Amino acid sequence: MAEVGRTHTTTHKNRGALIMSDPKNLVIALLLIGVAVLGYLYYESQQTHVRIDVPGFKLEAK
Repeated sequence: MAEVGRTHTTTHKNRGALIMSDPKNLVIALLLIGVAVLGYLYYESQQTHVRIDVPGFKLEAK
């Protein structure tokens, strides 16, 4: 029984290394990060901006 537990923890540690070393998983992770960044940039571009510029007073806000 002890050997089974030891083997299980060893394979569990190796499985974590295999997930990031698999090229397909790495590409998927990079694509997800890219989509998240582009989504954030799009969200920021759609936010309304307020700008008031009159003599003696200037206000800019997002």
